[in-house]
Amino acid sequence: MTSRLAASTLRSACLVVAAGTFLGCTRKSGATGELSAVSSSGSSAGSKHNGSPTSALATATAAPAPITNQPKLDLLLEITRDADSGEETLWGSLPSLGIRQAIGHSIPPFVCGISVTPSETNIVPPRPSRRTRVDCGKPTDSLAITLDGERLRLGNAELQVPPDSFIVHEALQQPLPPEPECGDSPRKHIAVSISRGGHQLLLKIPALKLVRKLHELNDDKDPLYCRSTVLAAARRMDLVCSAGRFNSQSTHLAVQRDVLFVENGSEDEIDGRVNRTRVGIQLPCNAEVLFKGYTHRTSNYFPLPDHCEGRCWIIKDACSRDCAERYSDARGELSEAGLQCSHTCRAKNDTCSSRCRAAASKL
Repeated sequence: MTSRLAASTLRSACLVVAAGTFLGCTRKSGATGELSAVSSSGSSAGSKHNGSPTSALATATAAPAPITNQPKLDLLLEITRDADSGEETLWGSLPSLGIRQAIGHSIPPFVCGISVTPSETNIVPPRPSRRTRVDCGKPTDSLAITLDGERLRLGNAELQVPPDSFIVHEALQQPLPPEPECGDSPRKHIAVSISRGGHQLLLKIPALKLVRKLHELNDDKDPLYCRSTVLAAARRMDLVCSAGRFNSQSTHLAVQRDVLFVENGSEDEIDGRVNRTRVGIQLPCNAEVLFKGYTHRTSNYFPLPDHCEGRCWIIKDACSRDCAERYSDARGELSEAGLQCSHTCRAKNDTCSSRCRAAASKL
């Protein structure tokens, strides 16, 4: 669609406060096509969403500040919760345009998660991302934040923005929902595990009666190596599944305040393509997450063409993960003892590799 046709189609939904002053416009599509525009003075109508009032359309007497020559759009994200139903809404706000738009909705225990997908990562240096993916817990929903020309898509809604506008996707921050009122609730141990079910890797949280698919597996014929690293002090677990040498899938579980965020990623090491999805899971009050790791390797998996060197790498990888689990701090970084442990792993790998090369030279 050309910018002229877009402007003609959307003109009726635009609000122009004064000559040359652009407030913003939208074309609704889908269930989440909710729009409200706010004035620069911040006047708004009330809403039942806690702490985040839904804004009303600005009037001509309360015009937003004129747009400067800077085309950068500062997109702010927030999550509100309905006091009655518990449903949460992810909002995107563009203060410079006076716009506040609902992007997606989630129902307990899910929380809308955002993840930035690098574009053309095989280009050196990588080009900036052009897309943010949004997952609100429904696998069938495809929500995104993209900007193409003068058309900004927030979930299922389209907004017209000034020409040459851009968003720095890497600067977007994952918002947290309103903090629950836990009071003196006792601490609860919440078991979180990853296990196999058929040809799938599954995330299981029995206390929430939650089972969610993470990845598809095809290790009947293809080589596969899955290994996790539990960083208890950092409240995090990382899982990587490698298929041969060039393809990998990953899952990162991390607790932020009272939300467990689950980020899935896949990467092709040949062309550098990376895809990520992220969703949050609301934890009970005063939850203490107990991660259970997962390891699986098929007998035909070797990361290197040389099987001897491949065995050395597998041993080193297991050794390094053990160091991380035993000696990492609350930031997930190795202590001095952890660094020494890691040096020992590398030294053993060097010795192993030397033996492989010596054996190969005798053939």
